[in-house]
Amino acid sequence: MLKKDKKTFVIYLTISFTLLLIAFGLYYFFMVEFDKLESERMIFSSENTLNGSATRSTDTFALDYRLPVEFYNPTDFIVTYTFNGGTPVEITNTSDYVYYEFENRLYLTMTKEAMPGTYIIDVKYVRGTYTLNAGRLTVEKLPGTSGYLNNIKFSRFIMGTEYPVIRVVNADNTMIDETYLPNIYYLGIDYDNADRNMESYFRIDGEVARIPLYSYMPVNMVNYLPDGAMIKRIYYVDGVPQYSPLVGINSTQEEIEASLSADFTVDPKTGLPPTDLSTKVYIEYVVVPESELTKPLVEQNVIKYYISVTDKTFTFLGVFNFW
Repeated sequence: MLKKDKKTFVIYLTISFTLLLIAFGLYYFFMVEFDKLESERMIFSSENTLNGSATRSTDTFALDYRLPVEFYNPTDFIVTYTFNGGTPVEITNTSDYVYYEFENRLYLTMTKEAMPGTYIIDVKYVRGTYTLNAGRLTVEKLPGTSGYLNNIKFSRFIMGTEYPVIRVVNADNTMIDETYLPNIYYLGIDYDNADRNMESYFRIDGEVARIPLYSYMPVNMVNYLPDGAMIKRIYYVDGVPQYSPLVGINSTQEEIEASLSADFTVDPKTGLPPTDLSTKVYIEYVVVPESELTKPLVEQNVIKYYISVTDKTFTFLGVFNFW
């Protein structure tokens, strides 16, 4: 009887020890391992500052916890962010500007619509009654630095086969820089590296057909601005240059038309039509990158476009056979 009790005790002891090992293993997995997330087990630790650029469509950061796929569920994570030290905002997989999704990692995505500034993103992992810190990311969303239009259109309807002509010019639009051969085609503007070389002055000659030019602007101009950039027009009062209000993608149509529409039939400096019919009227537009908007006017690095529009009459010749 003693041997049997001793054997039973050994079995109980073995089972208890096994359960203890399992419990310790689970504790280690959920507590110890997650304590390492901010260092060795995360691709980006809490001490890293991640810079996102507003010039990209999205910036995605992958957090690798080295967990099985079944551990990545929306109910398992609580993700929040603060913007410039404000109130925490919960992030979901359907949020507008900052959202997350799963694959074999936790992917945090920041869209181009996210405002420039400092985002502190906190991640917590929920398992049963435990809520564990799973990392903190500090993301500096940088303002856009480009001031180059990515396209330009002069009519809502394409007529003929001609595209606008673009050239690199000097500051007063009197000389063409033949070093570059930029081009405008159906996908947009190819600057032929003039943008990479930080050239700042461009001439664009467009054509329209039977469209009044007394109060005209290129079609949907703000849609082709770089992310975050704004645009304004230069006009003259008694020969002195003035600026129209800056407008951008979030401006109303009334604001855009009031700022960018101009009379392309008269010289903006004199208010008189050209004496020579072959002389083109150029209206000056200035694109201000997002990163320059808060700087004083004299310190801004901007891109200037001299734009002309010619009303060209197109004819159509049709040959028909009748039987």
